[in-house]
Amino acid sequence: MGKYQNIILKDKSDITPVVLERFPSASVLGAYDKVDTTNADNVKLISTKFSKVGKTTLERYKNLEWVVCRAHGVDTVNIEECRKRNVGVVATAPTAKPCGEWICDKITDDDAILIFGNGSISKEVQKRIGNFNVVNSKTEQKEIDRYLKFCKTIIITIPLNKNTKNYFNRTLFSKIQNDVTIISIARGDVIDNGALLEFSSSGKLKIGHFDMLSTDIRNTLISQKNIRYYEHTSWEYNQPKDSNGKLGGYVNVEFADNLKKVIDSCLENKVKNPHLKRLDNVWF
Repeated sequence: MGKYQNIILKDKSDITPVVLERFPSASVLGAYDKVDTTNADNVKLISTKFSKVGKTTLERYKNLEWVVCRAHGVDTVNIEECRKRNVGVVATAPTAKPCGEWICDKITDDDAILIFGNGSISKEVQKRIGNFNVVNSKTEQKEIDRYLKFCKTIIITIPLNKNTKNYFNRTLFSKIQNDVTIISIARGDVIDNGALLEFSSSGKLKIGHFDMLSTDIRNTLISQKNIRYYEHTSWEYNQPKDSNGKLGGYVNVEFADNLKKVIDSCLENKVKNPHLKRLDNVWF
């Protein structure tokens, strides 16, 4: 049967042949597959990219031990339900470097930079710039407010969770100085689109670069002259492509090798802190 007979790789449109080579006995399901022949009681690990893992999925696979997200974000996973069932959640994608490069390419003033979040993407940015300030969930609000008064570039890398949804709201935007550049690689729901539209129209926003935006009034936002929207393409920035314009070795090899390493570590119980820190509003 093989080492990976008890794992499911969801979202088969995202699964390349190189990935399949590394998990020869795994079950592969499409995002909308309603029926699978997998013995549900034997499934130990599910890897997903787009498909949600919520209460229904967790009840179906009663002996599930791990959920491995093939991305940095885990907003498709019900973390609360996973914690109740002692199911570990891991976010994995070797995309921090291109994302960091994507951000740095958009920095035009490196004199006063404020970075929200201190995870892997944030650290890639920090490697490339000289003068910056970093805040996270442990930073007192009064200190954040102080930075907002003078920083000319704001970089948003925080994860989406119940505490960070609409974190960038009217109150926070009101504290930001004039002529600021905002560069966001966070999930769209971290930002209140209505508040962003008001801020954009106020004249205080010099330029905003957004890898993702939530769907409400998104078309109105991207019609603004000072807002650029990139349709979640930062992860492929500067990465080699094949003759058909598709991503080449980076996704097909590095990604597959990294995914195998993480899944092997989960199956061998070598992963520390399986319950994702995002649940506790930690920005890394």
